[in-house]
Amino acid sequence: MPAERPTHIQEFMDEPGVDRRELTRALACIRWVNRRLGGTGAVLGHLRSWSARWPRTGGPIRILDVATGSADIPAAVLRWARRGGRHVEVIGLDRHPTTLSIARDWTRKTPELTLVRGDALRLPVADASVDYATCSMFLHHLDDVAALAVLREMLRVSRRGIIVNDLLRSRWAKACIGVLTLFSGSMARHDGRISVAKGWTADEARGWAMALQNPWLRWQSHPFARFTLAGEKPDASGSSGEWRRLLTPEQYRITREAGTEQAFTGEYWNTKTPGVYRCVCCGMDLFRSQEKFDSDTGWPSFRQPISPAAITELVDCRHEMVRNEVKCSHCGAHLGHVFDDGPPPEHRRYCINSASLKLVPD
Repeated sequence: MPAERPTHIQEFMDEPGVDRRELTRALACIRWVNRRLGGTGAVLGHLRSWSARWPRTGGPIRILDVATGSADIPAAVLRWARRGGRHVEVIGLDRHPTTLSIARDWTRKTPELTLVRGDALRLPVADASVDYATCSMFLHHLDDVAALAVLREMLRVSRRGIIVNDLLRSRWAKACIGVLTLFSGSMARHDGRISVAKGWTADEARGWAMALQNPWLRWQSHPFARFTLAGEKPDASGSSGEWRRLLTPEQYRITREAGTEQAFTGEYWNTKTPGVYRCVCCGMDLFRSQEKFDSDTGWPSFRQPISPAAITELVDCRHEMVRNEVKCSHCGAHLGHVFDDGPPPEHRRYCINSASLKLVPD
Protein backbone atom coordinates (compact mmCIF):
# COMPACT_ATOMS: atom_id res chain seq x y z
CA MET A 1 0.00 0.00 0.00
CA PRO A 2 1.31 3.53 -0.77
CA ALA A 3 2.30 5.61 2.24
CA GLU A 4 0.04 8.38 3.56
CA ARG A 5 0.22 11.77 1.84
CA PRO A 6 2.89 13.96 3.53
CA THR A 7 0.77 17.11 3.33
CA HIS A 8 2.94 18.88 5.91
CA ILE A 9 5.91 19.03 3.51
CA GLN A 10 5.97 22.14 1.34
CA GLU A 11 7.34 22.19 -2.19
CA PHE A 12 10.16 24.67 -2.79
CA MET A 13 8.29 26.38 -5.64
CA ASP A 14 5.52 27.41 -3.24
CA GLU A 15 7.83 29.41 -0.99
CA PRO A 16 7.45 33.23 -1.20
CA GLY A 17 11.16 34.01 -1.66
CA VAL A 18 11.87 31.33 -4.25
CA ASP A 19 14.93 31.77 -6.48
CA ARG A 20 13.69 32.85 -9.93
CA ARG A 21 16.31 30.90 -11.86
CA GLU A 22 15.58 27.66 -10.00
CA LEU A 23 11.84 28.21 -10.40
CA THR A 24 12.29 28.80 -14.14
CA ARG A 25 14.11 25.46 -14.46
CA ALA A 26 11.46 23.66 -12.39
CA LEU A 27 8.62 25.08 -14.48
CA ALA A 28 10.44 24.08 -17.67
CA CYS A 29 10.62 20.54 -16.28
CA ILE A 30 6.87 20.57 -15.58
CA ARG A 31 6.20 21.77 -19.14
CA TRP A 32 8.24 18.85 -20.50
CA VAL A 33 6.42 16.37 -18.25
CA ASN A 34 3.01 17.75 -19.23
CA ARG A 35 3.85 17.69 -22.93
CA ARG A 36 5.59 14.29 -23.07
CA LEU A 37 3.82 12.32 -20.35
CA GLY A 38 0.20 13.10 -21.00
CA GLY A 39 -0.83 16.02 -18.82
CA THR A 40 -1.53 18.34 -21.74
CA GLY A 41 -3.13 15.56 -23.75
CA ALA A 42 -5.46 14.63 -20.90
CA VAL A 43 -6.92 18.15 -20.79
CA LEU A 44 -7.10 18.48 -24.57
CA GLY A 45 -8.80 15.10 -24.86
CA HIS A 46 -11.75 16.24 -22.79
CA LEU A 47 -12.04 19.58 -24.57
CA ARG A 48 -11.91 17.88 -27.99
CA SER A 49 -14.76 15.56 -27.07
CA TRP A 50 -16.88 18.43 -25.78
CA SER A 51 -16.09 20.92 -28.54
CA ALA A 52 -18.52 19.30 -30.99
CA ARG A 53 -21.32 20.85 -28.92
CA TRP A 54 -19.79 24.34 -28.76
CA PRO A 55 -21.64 27.07 -30.65
CA ARG A 56 -19.84 28.22 -33.80
CA THR A 57 -21.24 31.74 -33.55
CA GLY A 58 -21.50 34.25 -30.73
CA GLY A 59 -18.99 34.85 -27.99
CA PRO A 60 -15.88 32.84 -27.17
CA ILE A 61 -15.59 29.75 -25.01
CA ARG A 62 -13.92 31.04 -21.84
CA ILE A 63 -11.71 28.85 -19.71
CA LEU A 64 -10.28 29.61 -16.28
CA ASP A 65 -7.04 27.72 -15.56
CA VAL A 66 -6.54 27.60 -11.79
CA ALA A 67 -2.94 27.61 -10.48
CA THR A 68 -1.73 28.01 -14.03
CA GLY A 69 2.02 27.78 -13.34
CA SER A 70 3.86 28.80 -16.50
CA ALA A 71 0.53 28.52 -18.42
CA ASP A 72 1.82 25.79 -20.72
CA ILE A 73 -1.47 23.90 -20.82
CA PRO A 74 -3.54 27.06 -21.55
CA ALA A 75 -1.09 27.90 -24.34
CA ALA A 76 -1.52 24.40 -25.78
CA VAL A 77 -5.31 24.70 -25.57
CA LEU A 78 -5.20 28.00 -27.46
CA ARG A 79 -2.94 26.56 -30.19
CA TRP A 80 -5.38 23.67 -30.63
CA ALA A 81 -8.33 26.08 -30.75
CA ARG A 82 -6.67 28.27 -33.36
CA ARG A 83 -5.94 25.30 -35.62
CA GLY A 84 -9.58 24.24 -35.44
CA GLY A 85 -11.00 27.72 -35.97
CA ARG A 86 -12.53 27.80 -32.50
CA HIS A 87 -12.90 31.06 -30.59
CA VAL A 88 -11.42 30.33 -27.16
CA GLU A 89 -10.08 32.67 -24.48
CA VAL A 90 -8.24 31.56 -21.35
CA ILE A 91 -7.65 33.24 -18.01
CA GLY A 92 -4.63 31.83 -16.20
CA LEU A 93 -4.72 32.40 -12.43
CA ASP A 94 -1.86 31.91 -9.99
CA ARG A 95 -1.13 33.26 -6.53
CA HIS A 96 2.68 33.29 -6.76
CA PRO A 97 4.01 36.57 -8.24
CA THR A 98 7.28 35.08 -9.50
CA THR A 99 5.46 32.22 -11.20
CA LEU A 100 3.13 34.71 -12.89
CA SER A 101 6.10 36.78 -14.06
CA ILE A 102 7.71 33.71 -15.65
CA ALA A 103 4.38 32.77 -17.24
CA ARG A 104 4.07 36.24 -18.79
CA ASP A 105 7.54 35.95 -20.28
CA TRP A 106 6.85 32.48 -21.63
CA THR A 107 3.42 33.30 -23.15
CA ARG A 108 3.96 36.86 -24.37
CA LYS A 109 2.98 35.85 -27.92
CA THR A 110 -0.36 34.39 -26.83
CA PRO A 111 -2.84 37.30 -26.96
CA GLU A 112 -5.89 35.16 -26.12
CA LEU A 113 -4.39 34.40 -22.70
CA THR A 114 -4.95 36.74 -19.74
CA LEU A 115 -2.84 36.15 -16.62
CA VAL A 116 -4.12 37.31 -13.25
CA ARG A 117 -3.06 36.90 -9.65
CA GLY A 118 -5.56 35.27 -7.34
CA ASP A 119 -6.23 32.67 -4.68
CA ALA A 120 -7.57 29.28 -5.80
CA LEU A 121 -9.46 28.94 -2.51
CA ARG A 122 -11.38 32.15 -3.21
CA LEU A 123 -11.52 32.56 -6.96
CA PRO A 124 -12.03 36.22 -7.91
CA VAL A 125 -14.61 35.21 -10.50
CA ALA A 126 -18.40 35.49 -10.41
CA ASP A 127 -20.68 32.47 -10.32
CA ALA A 128 -21.02 30.69 -13.68
CA SER A 129 -18.96 33.37 -15.42
CA VAL A 130 -16.62 31.04 -17.37
CA ASP A 131 -17.48 28.02 -19.48
CA TYR A 132 -14.87 25.68 -18.02
CA ALA A 133 -12.52 25.66 -15.07
CA THR A 134 -9.34 23.59 -15.36
CA CYS A 135 -6.61 22.77 -12.86
CA SER A 136 -3.45 20.77 -13.54
CA MET A 137 -0.77 19.49 -11.18
CA PHE A 138 -1.98 21.64 -8.30
CA LEU A 139 -4.35 19.82 -5.97
CA HIS A 140 -1.57 17.62 -4.61
CA HIS A 141 -0.01 20.78 -3.12
CA LEU A 142 -2.99 20.98 -0.73
CA ASP A 143 -4.44 18.99 2.12
CA ASP A 144 -7.75 17.23 1.55
CA VAL A 145 -9.94 20.00 2.97
CA ALA A 146 -8.31 22.72 0.86
CA ALA A 147 -8.37 20.56 -2.27
CA LEU A 148 -12.09 19.98 -1.87
CA ALA A 149 -12.63 23.73 -1.39
CA VAL A 150 -10.81 24.44 -4.68
CA LEU A 151 -12.95 21.90 -6.51
CA ARG A 152 -16.11 23.51 -5.16
CA GLU A 153 -14.86 26.93 -6.27
CA MET A 154 -14.26 25.53 -9.76
CA LEU A 155 -17.79 24.15 -9.86
CA ARG A 156 -19.14 27.50 -8.69
CA VAL A 157 -17.54 29.62 -11.41
CA SER A 158 -18.02 27.26 -14.39
CA ARG A 159 -21.12 27.12 -16.58
CA ARG A 160 -20.27 24.01 -18.57
CA GLY A 161 -17.82 21.84 -16.66
CA ILE A 162 -14.44 21.27 -15.04
CA ILE A 163 -11.24 19.33 -15.73
CA VAL A 164 -8.81 18.39 -12.96
CA ASN A 165 -5.54 16.76 -14.01
CA ASP A 166 -3.19 15.51 -11.31
CA LEU A 167 -0.84 12.78 -10.09
CA LEU A 168 -1.42 9.27 -8.80
CA ARG A 169 0.76 8.16 -5.92
CA SER A 170 2.73 4.92 -6.27
CA ARG A 171 6.22 3.51 -5.76
CA TRP A 172 6.58 3.18 -9.53
CA ALA A 173 5.78 6.87 -10.07
CA LYS A 174 8.21 7.91 -7.34
CA ALA A 175 11.02 5.92 -8.98
CA CYS A 176 10.24 7.35 -12.42
CA ILE A 177 10.14 10.98 -11.28
CA GLY A 178 13.53 10.54 -9.65
CA VAL A 179 15.00 9.54 -13.02
CA LEU A 180 13.15 12.21 -15.01
CA THR A 181 14.32 15.08 -12.76
CA LEU A 182 17.89 13.84 -12.32
CA PHE A 183 19.36 16.71 -14.39
CA SER A 184 16.66 19.33 -13.81
CA GLY A 185 18.01 21.29 -10.85
CA SER A 186 17.64 20.92 -7.11
CA MET A 187 14.12 22.40 -6.95
CA ALA A 188 12.76 20.07 -9.62
CA ARG A 189 14.39 17.05 -7.98
CA HIS A 190 12.98 17.90 -4.56
CA ASP A 191 9.53 19.00 -5.71
CA GLY A 192 9.17 16.11 -8.16
CA ARG A 193 9.57 13.50 -5.44
CA ILE A 194 7.33 15.44 -3.04
CA SER A 195 4.67 15.91 -5.74
CA VAL A 196 4.38 12.18 -6.35
CA ALA A 197 4.38 11.43 -2.61
CA LYS A 198 1.55 13.98 -2.15
CA GLY A 199 -0.44 12.64 -5.09
CA TRP A 200 -3.57 10.54 -4.73
CA THR A 201 -4.26 6.82 -4.87
CA ALA A 202 -6.87 5.68 -7.39
CA ASP A 203 -9.42 5.13 -4.60
CA GLU A 204 -8.77 8.61 -3.17
CA ALA A 205 -9.13 10.21 -6.60
CA ARG A 206 -12.40 8.37 -7.24
CA GLY A 207 -13.58 9.59 -3.85
CA TRP A 208 -13.51 13.23 -4.98
CA ALA A 209 -16.50 12.67 -7.28
CA MET A 210 -18.42 11.08 -4.42
CA ALA A 211 -17.42 13.84 -1.99
CA LEU A 212 -18.61 16.53 -4.40
CA GLN A 213 -21.87 14.63 -4.99
CA ASN A 214 -22.02 15.60 -8.65
CA PRO A 215 -23.12 12.57 -10.70
CA TRP A 216 -21.74 13.95 -13.97
CA LEU A 217 -18.13 14.06 -12.76
CA ARG A 218 -16.07 11.10 -13.96
CA TRP A 219 -12.72 9.80 -12.71
CA GLN A 220 -10.35 8.43 -15.34
CA SER A 221 -6.82 7.06 -15.09
CA HIS A 222 -4.20 8.02 -17.67
CA PRO A 223 -0.75 6.68 -18.52
CA PHE A 224 2.28 7.76 -16.50
CA ALA A 225 0.52 7.98 -13.12
CA ARG A 226 -2.03 10.60 -14.13
CA PHE A 227 -5.74 10.90 -13.51
CA THR A 228 -8.46 13.32 -14.48
CA LEU A 229 -11.66 14.22 -12.69
CA ALA A 230 -13.81 15.85 -15.34
CA GLY A 231 -17.28 16.30 -16.68
CA GLU A 232 -19.72 18.61 -18.37
CA LYS A 233 -22.75 19.81 -16.46
CA PRO A 234 -25.98 18.47 -17.97
CA ASP A 235 -28.26 21.20 -19.26
CA ALA A 236 -31.88 21.50 -20.25
CA SER A 237 -31.08 20.43 -23.81
CA GLY A 238 -29.59 17.14 -22.66
CA SER A 239 -31.14 14.00 -24.11
CA SER A 240 -33.54 11.90 -22.06
CA GLY A 241 -31.13 8.98 -22.37
CA GLU A 242 -28.36 11.00 -20.73
CA TRP A 243 -30.62 12.05 -17.88
CA ARG A 244 -31.80 8.47 -17.38
CA ARG A 245 -28.19 7.35 -17.14
CA LEU A 246 -27.35 9.98 -14.50
CA LEU A 247 -30.48 9.78 -12.34
CA THR A 248 -32.46 7.15 -10.48
CA PRO A 249 -35.93 6.37 -11.92
CA GLU A 250 -37.56 8.42 -9.13
CA GLN A 251 -35.20 11.37 -9.65
CA TYR A 252 -35.87 11.27 -13.39
CA ARG A 253 -39.65 11.11 -12.94
CA ILE A 254 -39.66 14.15 -10.68
CA THR A 255 -36.96 16.38 -12.18
CA ARG A 256 -37.42 15.67 -15.89
CA GLU A 257 -41.13 14.76 -15.98
CA ALA A 258 -42.38 17.21 -13.31
CA GLY A 259 -43.54 14.48 -10.96
CA THR A 260 -44.24 14.78 -7.23
CA GLU A 261 -43.12 12.44 -4.49
CA GLN A 262 -45.60 11.27 -1.87
CA ALA A 263 -45.69 13.42 1.27
CA PHE A 264 -43.63 12.28 4.25
CA THR A 265 -41.63 9.80 2.14
CA GLY A 266 -38.77 11.91 0.78
CA GLU A 267 -35.24 11.73 2.14
CA TYR A 268 -35.11 15.32 3.39
CA TRP A 269 -38.63 16.21 4.55
CA ASN A 270 -37.58 16.08 8.22
CA THR A 271 -33.82 16.52 7.91
CA LYS A 272 -32.13 18.97 10.29
CA THR A 273 -28.54 18.49 9.06
CA PRO A 274 -26.78 21.81 8.33
CA GLY A 275 -25.48 22.25 4.79
CA VAL A 276 -26.36 23.30 1.27
CA TYR A 277 -29.06 21.69 -0.85
CA ARG A 278 -28.00 21.32 -4.48
CA CYS A 279 -29.83 20.38 -7.66
CA VAL A 280 -29.52 16.59 -7.97
CA CYS A 281 -29.13 16.93 -11.74
CA CYS A 282 -26.46 19.60 -12.24
CA GLY A 283 -25.12 20.39 -8.76
CA MET A 284 -26.31 24.01 -8.68
CA ASP A 285 -26.53 25.42 -5.13
CA LEU A 286 -30.22 26.02 -4.46
CA PHE A 287 -31.10 26.34 -0.75
CA ARG A 288 -29.30 26.69 2.57
CA SER A 289 -30.34 24.58 5.53
CA GLN A 290 -30.77 27.75 7.62
CA GLU A 291 -33.78 28.63 5.43
CA LYS A 292 -35.47 25.27 5.94
CA PHE A 293 -38.46 25.13 8.28
CA ASP A 294 -41.06 22.62 9.43
CA SER A 295 -44.21 23.26 7.41
CA ASP A 296 -46.11 20.08 8.47
CA THR A 297 -46.68 19.33 4.78
CA GLY A 298 -44.38 16.31 4.39
CA TRP A 299 -42.05 17.99 1.89
CA PRO A 300 -38.86 19.98 2.49
CA SER A 301 -39.83 23.64 2.82
CA PHE A 302 -37.61 26.71 2.54
CA ARG A 303 -38.16 30.43 3.13
CA GLN A 304 -36.04 31.51 0.16
CA PRO A 305 -33.45 30.18 -2.31
CA ILE A 306 -29.72 30.65 -1.89
CA SER A 307 -29.93 33.32 -4.62
CA PRO A 308 -32.78 34.61 -6.79
CA ALA A 309 -30.69 33.59 -9.81
CA ALA A 310 -30.58 29.95 -8.66
CA ILE A 311 -34.21 29.22 -9.52
CA THR A 312 -36.82 30.02 -12.13
CA GLU A 313 -40.51 30.42 -11.30
CA LEU A 314 -43.16 29.57 -13.90
CA VAL A 315 -46.95 29.46 -13.88
CA ASP A 316 -48.06 25.81 -13.74
CA CYS A 317 -51.61 25.04 -14.86
CA ARG A 318 -51.37 21.26 -14.76
CA HIS A 319 -53.77 19.04 -12.80
CA GLU A 320 -56.54 21.63 -12.97
CA MET A 321 -54.67 23.96 -10.63
CA VAL A 322 -52.77 27.21 -11.03
CA ARG A 323 -49.48 27.16 -9.12
CA ASN A 324 -46.02 28.65 -9.38
CA GLU A 325 -43.57 25.96 -10.42
CA VAL A 326 -39.95 26.16 -9.24
CA LYS A 327 -37.16 24.99 -11.54
CA CYS A 328 -33.38 24.95 -11.39
CA SER A 329 -32.26 27.94 -13.42
CA HIS A 330 -29.23 26.09 -14.81
CA CYS A 331 -30.58 22.75 -16.04
CA GLY A 332 -34.35 23.26 -15.91
CA ALA A 333 -34.98 20.48 -13.40
CA HIS A 334 -38.42 20.52 -11.82
CA LEU A 335 -37.95 21.14 -8.09
CA GLY A 336 -41.46 21.74 -6.74
CA HIS A 337 -43.72 24.76 -6.21
CA VAL A 338 -43.71 28.00 -4.22
CA PHE A 339 -46.67 29.21 -2.16
CA ASP A 340 -47.50 32.44 -0.32
CA ASP A 341 -48.27 30.80 3.03
CA GLY A 342 -44.76 30.74 4.51
CA PRO A 343 -43.45 32.42 7.66
CA PRO A 344 -42.79 36.18 7.86
CA PRO A 345 -41.32 38.37 6.64
CA GLU A 346 -41.31 36.90 3.09
CA HIS A 347 -44.37 34.66 3.59
CA ARG A 348 -42.97 32.33 0.95
CA ARG A 349 -42.85 28.55 1.17
CA TYR A 350 -40.70 26.78 -1.37
CA CYS A 351 -42.16 23.29 -1.29
CA ILE A 352 -39.48 21.09 -2.85
CA ASN A 353 -39.25 17.38 -3.67
CA SER A 354 -36.45 15.59 -1.83
CA ALA A 355 -35.64 13.66 -5.01
CA SER A 356 -34.75 16.96 -6.72
CA LEU A 357 -32.12 17.75 -4.09
CA LYS A 358 -28.75 16.58 -2.86
CA LEU A 359 -27.69 17.76 0.59
CA VAL A 360 -23.99 18.61 0.99
CA PRO A 361 -23.40 18.76 4.77
CA ASP A 362 -21.27 21.58 6.21
